[in-house]
Amino acid sequence: MRKEGARNEIIRTLKANPDGLTADQILQRMNPKRKKYITNARHISNLIRGMKGIRKGDVRERLSDTLTQYGTTTYKVNRYYYDEEGAEI
Repeated sequence: MRKEGARNEIIRTLKANPDGLTADQILQRMNPKRKKYITNARHISNLIRGMKGIRKGDVRERLSDTLTQYGTTTYKVNRYYYDEEGAEI
């Protein structure tokens, strides 16, 4: 499997945070040695797809800090949890 070290680091990060994390939070809390080739949160989400033991939690809305000409923008983000039973996305 490609990027196995990065996938193992994602699992370690999620195990350390049982309340769940977004992909951006996972990226910030990962060991810098293991995220050598990971560039953004979307890359984390792609690596998580199909991994055993990780489940996608509730979708929540988040407000962005920047204002556009139309006002603040809202978008949905996924929370990922480590699940002992082996749930799969």
